[in-house]
Amino acid sequence: MSSNIVYNNVNKLLTQVGQDLQKLETGFDTSQALQEQITANFVSIKRQTDDLDEWGKKEITAIKREKALSRVAKVRDEHRALTSQFDKWKAQHYAAQAAATAVQERNELFGGRPTPIQRYRVDSHMDPHADSTILMMEQALNEQNAGVGASVNRLDEFILMGRQSLQELVDQRNMLKNTRRRMLDIANSLGLSTSVIRFIEQRTVTDRYILYGGMVLMVVLMYLIVRYFG
Repeated sequence: MSSNIVYNNVNKLLTQVGQDLQKLETGFDTSQALQEQITANFVSIKRQTDDLDEWGKKEITAIKREKALSRVAKVRDEHRALTSQFDKWKAQHYAAQAAATAVQERNELFGGRPTPIQRYRVDSHMDPHADSTILMMEQALNEQNAGVGASVNRLDEFILMGRQSLQELVDQRNMLKNTRRRMLDIANSLGLSTSVIRFIEQRTVTDRYILYGGMVLMVVLMYLIVRYFG
């Protein structure tokens, strides 16, 4: 597969990811399947960009090499921008989901049942002397709700951090696979270079023996010519 075909394929993937991100941000489609598709496209873009980078560095002429590496830099910039956009959307999306879940859980917790303050009002028959106690209970309940909300937010932050760490581990795994592949390529190249150098050294020794033999033969011929025809 040529570098031009890979470059065109990467551009198509970048365009597709941009369209998918637009669906996420507009709320047209926020499904888990679409998010997984975007993540898979990011991995494919990174892998093919690494291939383009390797091919660009192997270009013979400086002009072609500079053009190829310039295209790689452009692709990396677009990939970095789209990744940042996706991470920002995920953080906002998960935060909104966590807030909605917390509100729903609180509503379900108190839904259909009187709150402690409502029960106290019923039991006290709205005694005027109970107003201060009711206010204290309302304040305590508000503080408790605020504490629960803060705990839920912190838990959501930990979950988000865990997901980001997992994604980083996946990216590092892919990077290590690409590094291993490049090391094998380098090792193969070094093996070929060593064989060529060894062949050249052997050829040099052989040529040296031929040169010395020719010199000795020339001296002997000159001696014979002088000896018998001189």
